[in-house]
Amino acid sequence: MGDRRDELGERIARIEKTLNELLERLRLIEELLSKGDDAYSLMLARAILSASSMPALKAARRLIEVERALRSKGLADDISRSIVELLLFKGPLNISELTRELRQYRGSASRRIVSSRLKKLVKEGIVRPAGKGRGKKYTIE
Repeated sequence: MGDRRDELGERIARIEKTLNELLERLRLIEELLSKGDDAYSLMLARAILSASSMPALKAARRLIEVERALRSKGLADDISRSIVELLLFKGPLNISELTRELRQYRGSASRRIVSSRLKKLVKEGIVRPAGKGRGKKYTIE
């Protein structure tokens, strides 16, 4: 009888965890849709719905915060957004890696443009360099 209670308690705990994750997703989507008015907001909402783990949800939440910062600083162009998304979901990347990922993600990207956008994002405090020299990688602040 005790084993069965333990098993039932574990199942209830898993269900409760799943429900809490779903509630967090819904809360994020509601927040996003109430403040956004474009297709990008809908794309983010879809990403949140498809996220299957809390780390992915935390990254999506951080993406919403960074998106607001981009808009407030006039940097909400597609390339800057894509750079931020890649850094959030893939981790620190150098300019070459970012350019390669952007080409796969968007279809085109030039190293010169990526470098230029990164300089602006660093200047505005959204992205920060991690390391020095040729292998310098960038990450979200």
